[in-house]
Amino acid sequence: MKNRKVYLLMVLFILSGFVVNAETLLRLGVFPFYDFKTMLRMFAPVASLLEEDLGITVELVSAENRKEFNKRTENGNYDLVWTCPICYLKVHESAGFNAIARGVPPFKGVVMVRKDSGIESISDLKGKKVAAVSPY
Repeated sequence: MKNRKVYLLMVLFILSGFVVNAETLLRLGVFPFYDFKTMLRMFAPVASLLEEDLGITVELVSAENRKEFNKRTENGNYDLVWTCPICYLKVHESAGFNAIARGVPPFKGVVMVRKDSGIESISDLKGKKVAAVSPY
């Protein structure tokens, strides 16, 4: 259900942004969270649905790593991107990308604590130090 909402928002954005014709190519850049083979398997259904609904070719593209992906995004290599939150913040201004779909809830994460920490809920974290593994 959540994937359908994201897909519908993507379609609405695309349709509102330009007139679609038979010769249009849409480059969908996907952030390299996993190897490209896995990303292709995950996003091929989205690309197929976009192609069917829009009548245009959708090319899935990515990069070897996050640095190269951000560089390509900033250089305009992608028409539409699925990226990480911190990457979006970095390219929002420089490349002119705007968020058209957001997750619900807007942030997902995992908080891990030792069993003997006494922390049972998020509210128990108030006043505690929290470490992040990576901004990505």
